[in-house]
Amino acid sequence: ANHGRLLRAQGDPGGAAESWRAALRARPGLADAALPLAKLLRGQGREAEARDLLAKALDATPGQAILLLERAGCAQDLGDQDTAIADYRQALEAGAPAAEALSGIATSLFLDGRRAEALAQCEAALAVQPDHGPSLWMQAVLRAALCDWRDAPLANQDPLGREIPALIRAGRLTPQPFALSSLTGDSALLRRAAERWIAANAPAAEPGLLSGEALAQARRRRRDRRRLRIGYLSSEMRAHAMGWLMAGFFEAQDRARFEVAIYNHGRGDGSEIEARIKGAADEWVAIHDLPHDAAARRLHDDGVDLLVDLKGHTVGARPQILAQRPAPLQVTWLGYPGTTGAPYVDYLLADRGVIPERDERFYSEAVVLLPDCYQVTDPSRTIAEAPATRAEAGLPEEGFVFCCFNQAHKITPAVFARWLALLAAVEGSLLWLLDGPEAVRENLRRQLAAAGLDPMRLVFAPRVDQARHLARHRQADLFLDTLPYGAHTTASDALWAGLPLVTCSGASFAGRVADSLLRALGVPELVTASLDDYQALALALARDPARLSALRSRIAEARGTGALFDCRRFTRHAESAFETMWQRWLEGEPPCGFTVARLASCPRRPLAPSEAP
Repeated sequence: ANHGRLLRAQGDPGGAAESWRAALRARPGLADAALPLAKLLRGQGREAEARDLLAKALDATPGQAILLLERAGCAQDLGDQDTAIADYRQALEAGAPAAEALSGIATSLFLDGRRAEALAQCEAALAVQPDHGPSLWMQAVLRAALCDWRDAPLANQDPLGREIPALIRAGRLTPQPFALSSLTGDSALLRRAAERWIAANAPAAEPGLLSGEALAQARRRRRDRRRLRIGYLSSEMRAHAMGWLMAGFFEAQDRARFEVAIYNHGRGDGSEIEARIKGAADEWVAIHDLPHDAAARRLHDDGVDLLVDLKGHTVGARPQILAQRPAPLQVTWLGYPGTTGAPYVDYLLADRGVIPERDERFYSEAVVLLPDCYQVTDPSRTIAEAPATRAEAGLPEEGFVFCCFNQAHKITPAVFARWLALLAAVEGSLLWLLDGPEAVRENLRRQLAAAGLDPMRLVFAPRVDQARHLARHRQADLFLDTLPYGAHTTASDALWAGLPLVTCSGASFAGRVADSLLRALGVPELVTASLDDYQALALALARDPARLSALRSRIAEARGTGALFDCRRFTRHAESAFETMWQRWLEGEPPCGFTVARLASCPRRPLAPSEAP
């Protein structure tokens, strides 16, 4: 077992695994071999193998708390939350640290959608160990998800507090970067957290598939390629925000210069969007059943020149594939609004709106700036005819409608306090939000009651298909953005449907996306620099129907003429970026940030009647 640890430290995982398996043959229940081998297998995406190995070790020596905790983690990874919870409870009975086991139960409950139960388990863990970092972190995430803002006035609430940033900076806590970006706009903290998460969960493989002489040979072989093979890595090429944004992009790519291969590590849904994307690609490769190293080997053997990861740190991401360095160039784009912190990701596609020059130091990648906006949008999305009236949308017939269709975890106390002030100032106005768990509805309506407002002025929109969701924007008067994590696809949805949106430009990428979209659309006056200005602008628009109507008209016109929804030109800009990256690589130059030159507008088809706002 010790020999295995030494080999692992020397960068020989295969040799380490052989030693640990030999130790387990000699003593089947040996935790010193079973535990590190299971961790190695989990890191390779072989969670089922790790679970079976731990089961055998526990059969040989039952009741080992440390192995039960690891097996619970395997079940959690595999999506079997009931089994994970049972293992965590058994580990607790076997003497596992109570805070660790209770925190694990909380995580499984959260992943199972049982957020109120998860919060109770988190608080039980903190009752046992008040300084338990993972439980403090999970408590913050759960309170944000449930809009549970107890114990302090709204205006004084900080979703993250002081203790969690201190733990991150001290190296005592490694939070999931995507969840962290919903709770803070501190870009320095976000980079530190991303780098720590990568080091702990997806460190660079040494050596990678393309390193040393293999890299030099690849450069020599690829100099004369007629078409650049671009691989797109995602789990969301379906009826999902990513699929809705990307379908038109894939259809617009220049097949004379680019070979498009989509490496899908998610389950299909048989949707029209999935069919469009499959039809637009030269090759569609399903890799959801492949472990990380086998998936990376497939990309490498397919000769991918430039790999575009569309997941970053979002749910279901597989940075462990990129860690093997399957492609000469690796790029992050669109899925995650921030730095990956991964040394094997070379470039990040952005724009100057989401990453000001002063903030480039917070990104481990070389930043490539696209003209106009970094976000692509499919301009062929259909808007349904219904709902034709407010009643069909579940709204009262009278009253100004402020809306926000962002996920509940993006609604922070500071922003909600501004919304309450707007409701108080605009008589008869309503706040229309996307529906969520009962606890969210109760918590938010409780805030209205505490402010002396009728809780029924808060209306929740049920989840519907994309075309109907776009259509119901017509029944709202003004979209209100959130902070520190703002509207992304939800912002482009609102603008595509012709609904004006007010944003407050945030301190991080995640809080500046609507800023970028509005400027690309040609309505920069809807961008504010402070929450005071944000509230004042929203109030002024609510009190000035003529001004709001003029904005609607400008947005409707810009949908067909402005840069934001010009998918063909966007695609040419992205292709120019990829070609520049590739040329630099062929010349042996390291990744370096640059700005893509703006091209003339491409021919655009007229909007269909169903797409009109």
